Amino acid sequence: MTHFSDEAVKIAQKAQAAATLEPMTSFDQEDKLEATVSSELYEEFIQGMLTEEYWRFAVTQKVLNHLTDAPDGRWSDAWQLPQDPAVLSIKAVTVEDMIIPFERYTDKIYCNYNEENEVLLDYVYRASEEYWPPDFK
Repeated sequence: MTHFSDEAVKIAQKAQAAATLEPMTSFDQEDKLEATVSSELYEEFIQGMLTEEYWRFAVTQKVLNHLTDAPDGRWSDAWQLPQDPAVLSIKAVTVEDMIIPFERYTDKIYCNYNEENEVLLDYVYRASEEYWPPDFK
């Protein structure tokens, strides 16, 4: 079972109250439909909201790691996407502050820049509830 923070429970309770539902006390309440539905949909809903709008509190940058195995075609080089925090959506891929063409293939970025370059990724990640501003909550 997924662990939800106390802050996540408070946010879900506010949403339930706004929908005129009886708020749950935890996501684990097996006898409460609101808790069951919330535990199933919460994470999917949050990730959707984070990628739908540009929320600066959930955007970060990482220098990508070059991979030795080259793509099979169209692109010259492959770069590993970060896992911590994981990428929800990509805002930009740059080299020397210039946006470059690229494609995302599963957990990799393909582009025509080799290991002599520093490839920087700007991306949306799943920010923890404790960092959410009031207008997002």
